[in-house]
Amino acid sequence: MGGVISEARICELFHAELDAVQQEIGGVHRQLEHQTLENDAVNRWWQELRSKVYFTAGKFHHVPDGWVFPQGMCAVMWLSWVCAEEKHCIAPLNLFTTVDVNHLKRGKQKLSELKWLMMLVENEAKKQGIWKEELTAIEANFMYGKVFELITKFRASPLWVGCS
Repeated sequence: MGGVISEARICELFHAELDAVQQEIGGVHRQLEHQTLENDAVNRWWQELRSKVYFTAGKFHHVPDGWVFPQGMCAVMWLSWVCAEEKHCIAPLNLFTTVDVNHLKRGKQKLSELKWLMMLVENEAKKQGIWKEELTAIEANFMYGKVFELITKFRASPLWVGCS
């Protein structure tokens, strides 16, 4: 078997490999270009959403007239806290200020209480090194799952006794 390969055959083999590598690199470049376009569109949408305001009760707010705070378990509230409500073009609740909800009954208090609770989750996520500023629903659920133990320990504390 110890045959000799001609120089022409070696060049042929290298050219075939180089062509395959160039095709693979071209495919990666096309993927990156597509992904960059997608990311640009998402970033534009996100910036539009952050700056979207409604004129309600004589002032500008992040919520339209008739909007109410979402209700649900802690995990549902976490999603509302970090993810936009795409259907109604509502920014994540973590971008809200008291001005955005002061026209709602107990709006400032609800936002303050929600912020306090969500900061527990957010701070724990930062401690664990899994925090990101802009999250998809999947990323938010993953993050919440990672810090859920903190919430259950906290909820078992005497502070929460009698709370529903």
